[in-house]
Amino acid sequence: MIKKFARSKLGQALLSRVIALFIKLLSYSIFWKNITPSNKEDIFKNHTAIIVVFWHERIAVMSKIWPKERKLAMLQSPHPDGRLIASAINKLGFLTVWGSTNRNAVGGILGLVKIAKKGVSIGITPDGPRGPALVCSPGPIAVARLSGLPIVPIAWSCSKFWKLNTWDNSILPKPFSKGVWVWGKPIYVDKNSSKKEIKLLTEQLSLNLNKITSVADNYFNT
Repeated sequence: MIKKFARSKLGQALLSRVIALFIKLLSYSIFWKNITPSNKEDIFKNHTAIIVVFWHERIAVMSKIWPKERKLAMLQSPHPDGRLIASAINKLGFLTVWGSTNRNAVGGILGLVKIAKKGVSIGITPDGPRGPALVCSPGPIAVARLSGLPIVPIAWSCSKFWKLNTWDNSILPKPFSKGVWVWGKPIYVDKNSSKKEIKLLTEQLSLNLNKITSVADNYFNT
């Protein structure tokens, strides 16, 4: 009964508002600090739009990191859970492109490239929507190759958080904790990259994303 309501139009409309409000209140309660300010400044000084990537486990308050004055479109799966998330992030000011980096990959990638050419930045969780966790799909590299936009890995961490019992072990910051943002260096993909090079770049992206995520986590462990 509850699941059926959550997937109805009314249920999704109500729940998305609740989720958006919860995310906004929670993220604003955190005492944030950007520990790589020069990276962020250089990125937006040199690029109008970028492809920002982050692990699915960090999706909860990622909206707080992104500068509001810049448009961002998120790739979302069209299944009911994805539609609920999309509706919530739309209320937080983000656009939606339907698809995923796993299922309907071609449709999702083409949709992202199309909107990127309009000067809109792209947001991708490269291990979503169903994993495997912390392993990049080739989706971001493919979008970068076709659009010409650089890929920028980002991460956040908090001094206190809950770890959820989900496929990706998502983390949710506790209210009024301390948090940090980490912006990585831009990664460029040549439009003539071979399949072998795309595979290597995908593996490197996983390593880079794990590295900056560790930097964020280790900030509170030192």
